[in-house]
Amino acid sequence: MEPELDVRWNQWRYKVEGRTSEGEELAVIVTFADENTTVVITVLSP
Repeated sequence: MEPELDVRWNQWRYKVEGRTSEGEELAVIVTFADENTTVVITVLSP
């Protein structure tokens, strides 16, 4: 999905959707604290 600006923290958030190895739907939302650090905000199972 397209990146979304979180205006509260002035950071871009990225949502990646897919399936687990068992076939369950999964969505992961992440941001980047710096060029070497990825922060997982949440993992959803819609």
